[in-house]
Amino acid sequence: VASLEVLEEEKEHFEKTLALIDDSCNELRGISHLMMPSSLSKLGLSEALYEVVEKINDAKKIKIVLIENGMIERLGDLIEVNLYRIIQELLQNIVKYSEAKNVQIKIINSNNKIELEIVDDGKGFDINTFKKNIGNGWSNINSRISIINASIGIVSNMGKGTTIKINLSY
Repeated sequence: VASLEVLEEEKEHFEKTLALIDDSCNELRGISHLMMPSSLSKLGLSEALYEVVEKINDAKKIKIVLIENGMIERLGDLIEVNLYRIIQELLQNIVKYSEAKNVQIKIINSNNKIELEIVDDGKGFDINTFKKNIGNGWSNINSRISIINASIGIVSNMGKGTTIKINLSY
C-alpha cells in the first residue's frame, strides 16, 4: 500500500511539473512574439520589410512589391515592432486566404505621419461577414493598431481584391 501512495505522489508531482513547463513554454512564446526581430532592431523597419518580402517572393507563390518613401529615420521601437507585426500578419493572411498573385505594399513617412497601403489582387471577401467572424490574427492586428494610435480601413471587392490602409501620426 505504501508503494502505491509513493507512485500516486510521484504521478501528481510529475503532472504539476508538466503543467509548469507548459505554462513556461506559453509565456516564452508570448514574449518572443513581442520581441523585436534582429533585422528590425539593427536595420529599421524598411530593411526588415524588404527581408520579409524577399522571403515570401522566394517561395514564388505570390509576387510582392514594396514601395517605401521617407523611411530613413527610425520611428521608435513601439511603432516599428507593431507596424512590422501588423504587416507580417496581413501578409500571412493574404498568402493563406486571398489566392492573390500580386501584392503591393506602399509605406510613406512624411511630416511625422505614416501612410501604409497594402493592395492585393486576390478573391476579396465580404466585409460584413468578416466583421462578424474576426479571428485571432485580426484581433492581434486591431490590438496593435490601438497600441500605436493608428487607424485602419479595409475595402474588399469579391473577385477584385482587397486594399488595407493604415495611418498613424507620431
